[in-house]
Amino acid sequence: MKDLSFTVPPEYSGAQVKNFLRRGCGVSAKLLSQCKKMQNGILKNGKPVWTADTAAAGDTVRLTLPQEHNSMAPEALPVSVLWEDDALLILNKPPQMPVHPCPGHDRGTVCNFVSYYQKRKGEDWRFRPLNRLDKDTSGIVLVAKNQHAASQLNGAAEKAYFAVVCGRMEEDQGTVEAPIRRINEVYTKRMVSPDGQ
Repeated sequence: MKDLSFTVPPEYSGAQVKNFLRRGCGVSAKLLSQCKKMQNGILKNGKPVWTADTAAAGDTVRLTLPQEHNSMAPEALPVSVLWEDDALLILNKPPQMPVHPCPGHDRGTVCNFVSYYQKRKGEDWRFRPLNRLDKDTSGIVLVAKNQHAASQLNGAAEKAYFAVVCGRMEEDQGTVEAPIRRINEVYTKRMVSPDGQ
């Protein structure tokens, strides 16, 4: 199990532990509830504490995160790890690889790679991608390694797409505005068409 540790700043001196964790640290109500149910799930200065108890400036409040598992089959796949710390894993996903298992693609996904990567490192945590990319799209996928990191980073990623263009560009930059629609109902590929959106 992993821990999260927070030091109470002066502005939260005298606040209830739950208010410090929720407002000052961004701990979700769900995670706080899970920690409350665990033995020694919430400690203040190394001792069990009620969330209604108060905290003083300089106190250390520690949460023990619930154990989670990645039950996906591990697969060594051509995914590059660009960055990693205790909370975040940043991957470079190649094209033609789904992020999650889906009908017709129950193997060969980023999730399968993460399971393989975890097992090599002796880790086990639930797969939580913070952004998604289509199967055909290559690019960066951010993966939170615990509930707290996921809630703190949710919505923080911005995507920018780059496309390969056939033909000659008349200008160095510009905007293309044209209606697009699916090529057909089976494929997710799109095309410019007067009856598109």
